[in-house]
Formats: sequence, structure tokens, C-alpha cells
Amino acid sequence: INILSNFKKLRVLYIYKADLNGRYPVLFDFPLLHKLVISDCRYLKFDLGMLSGLPSLKEFDSIFIPVTGDIRKLRVLKETIEKVQIVRSHRVEGNFMDLADFPRLKELNLMSSGVKGDIRDISSHDFPALEQLCLPWTVHGGNDYNFQSISDVPCFMQAVHLLMQLTPDLFELFKEDSFSYLYDFNWNLSASSPDWYDYDDGSEVPVPPFHLKLVQAGSRLGWVWCSYNDEEYRE
Repeated sequence: INILSNFKKLRVLYIYKADLNGRYPVLFDFPLLHKLVISDCRYLKFDLGMLSGLPSLKEFDSIFIPVTGDIRKLRVLKETIEKVQIVRSHRVEGNFMDLADFPRLKELNLMSSGVKGDIRDISSHDFPALEQLCLPWTVHGGNDYNFQSISDVPCFMQAVHLLMQLTPDLFELFKEDSFSYLYDFNWNLSASSPDWYDYDDGSEVPVPPFHLKLVQAGSRLGWVWCSYNDEEYRE
């Protein structure tokens, strides 16, 4: 693989299911590289700090790779990066808001990473170019997030509504085909919540409305508690 060091003008590099085991600094020393995609290389080891060797990088996709490091290390790419996708990398940590002032960042997907933060912290001045956002359950309001109290939801939904007014397609990844439900982030009421109650799947009693979705009526956006079989209970 060291032969790649001869291609200093390389602009695009795809690495898919390569038989790589360990660290390969040679993969992160291309001053003109614009796009790096690494997928299904489960024994490749690298830290986000190694991306400093790619000062022109615009797109970075890492899927099923044991990447490590704080998401803040991406700040070396602040002026160039447009797309970041780090999926199923639980050892990537930090706060996603450390990227909020990136002027060119259009797409941020951190699904199944260990990144934390709170969607409610995003202001109208943050992520000025962002078009799509996908966050893990470790972020307050991320996909698969469990709310600890029903009373927390109205304030949270107001923040989501404001974000979607600024960027209507921000959460396009979660858009459904259903005409009634707009998006499904798999938000739920936590089983440890004091508002939770047990139920019997085999009984005739309706399944509790512990699942939360966004709904749309014309141009109006709202939210609803429902059961997993989409039986509505509250808007």
C-alpha cells in the first residue's frame, strides 16, 4: 500500500473492504485530496487527528471503521470540509456543536457514534451551510433518543420546529413515505421514566403511546405520541 505515497496529487480515494490491519499513515498524507471514503475495513486503525494530513479535504466518509478521537479534531478541516459521515464508530467522542461554526459543512452524519450534545443548543447562527443532519442517541434529540419525561417534549419540539423552519430538509434522511407522518427518528419515552407504565402485549388493551413522531397538516408542522402500530393518541 505504500505505493500510494507516489500519488501526491490524488484528489479522490476510496478504500472498501481492504485487508488492512493496523495504522497506515500513508493514507493520510495527500495535500490535494478532496474526498476520502473508507468502508468496511474493520481492522484499520486511525485517529481523527490523522486527517490533518489532508488539508484540502471536502468529503470524509467512514463506515464500519474503528475510528477513535474527539470530533473536535476535525477543526483542522474547518475551512474546507463540506460533508462528514462517521457511522458505527462508537469510540468517536466529543460534542457535535464543536463543528457549529464550520462555514462550508453541508452534511453531518454521526449515527451510532459516541458523540454527545443537545439539538436545542443549535442557534440560527450555527451550521450556516448545513442541509442534512443525522445524530446518534447519545445526543439529546438524536435518532433513537429516549425522553425521561413527557413534560420535556413540548420545549424540545419547539426547538426542532425552529430548525426546520430555517432548513426544511434538514432531517430528510428520516423522511417517511406515509402521508400523515413526516419523520420518524425513533424517539421514545424511556422505560425508566416515571410516566412509563407496564402493559401486556397479549391483552386487548391498546398499546401505550410511548413513540413520538413529527406530523404535517398542510404547511403546519406538529408532533404526536403514538404506539408502534401508528395508532394516534395525542397531537
